[in-house]
Amino acid sequence: MKENYDYLINLGITRPRINSRSSLLGYKLSTLKGNFNSLIEMGLTFESVVKFPSLLERNTETIRQNFSHLRSLGISKETLCSNASVLLAPVATVKDTLSYLKSIGVSNNSLVKYPKILGSNSKLLKQNFEMLVELGIKPSRIAFHFSILYRNFSKIKNRYDELSALGFQHRDLVSYLQIYSRSDDTIKSKINNLKKLGFTPKKLRSCVPLLAYNPKTIDKKFAFLLNLGIYKTKIINNPILLSLKSETIKERFHFLGRN
Repeated sequence: MKENYDYLINLGITRPRINSRSSLLGYKLSTLKGNFNSLIEMGLTFESVVKFPSLLERNTETIRQNFSHLRSLGISKETLCSNASVLLAPVATVKDTLSYLKSIGVSNNSLVKYPKILGSNSKLLKQNFEMLVELGIKPSRIAFHFSILYRNFSKIKNRYDELSALGFQHRDLVSYLQIYSRSDDTIKSKINNLKKLGFTPKKLRSCVPLLAYNPKTIDKKFAFLLNLGIYKTKIINNPILLSLKSETIKERFHFLGRN
C-alpha cells in the first residue's frame, strides 16, 4: 500500500485526490504502472492522468475504445485530454448519449468542443430536456446551449424563479441560457454592479443579456460609451449598447455623426 502511495505521489497526484480514490492503494503496483504506460501510449498526456487518477483503475481496453471512437468524431487529443472524464464512461453510454444529443439537434461541431457531456446518462439528459421545454425554453435554444442539460434542473428552476421575482421578463429568461451556468453569487454581483452604474430595478428588467458578461467588461464598455459622448441616461435606457462590440459602436457613432 505504501509503495502505491509513494508511486502516485511521485506521479504528481495530490494527497486529497489519492485519499478520495483510496481504492487505488489496493491494486498491485505493477498494475498501476502498466495502466499508466498504456494510457500514455494511447495518447493521453501525463497531466490528464494526474488530473483524473481514476483512469488508472479502469479497464484500459474500454478507455482505448472510447478514445478511438471519440477521436473518429473529430475530437482532438488535446480536448480529450482536458475532458478525460468522458473516457471513464462505458462505451455503450457514450454512443447512446451521442445518438440522443444528435436527435435533439446538437451538432457534431458543438459536441467536439464539449465532449464531457457524452459521459452522461442519456435518460437523465432527456429528463432535463423535457423539464426545460416545460419551463418554456425552445428546443432549438437547448440544442444550441446543450451544456445546460448537464446542470441540475432544480438549480436552473430556482434561478428562473429568483430572477422572475425581481421582474425579469420570461422571454429573456428562456432565451439567454448563459445566465444558468453562473453561480448564485456571480449573478448577484452582476446585478449589484448594474445597480451601481445607475440601473433602477425597473430598468434592470431588460438587462438579462448583460448578466452573461463579466462586470469588469460591462464597466469598461460603460466608460467607453461615456468617453464617446453618449449620455449616461441614454446608455441606461438602451442597455443593449453594453453588449455590442466596441468597434461596432464606434463605427455606428461616427456614421451617425456624419449624417
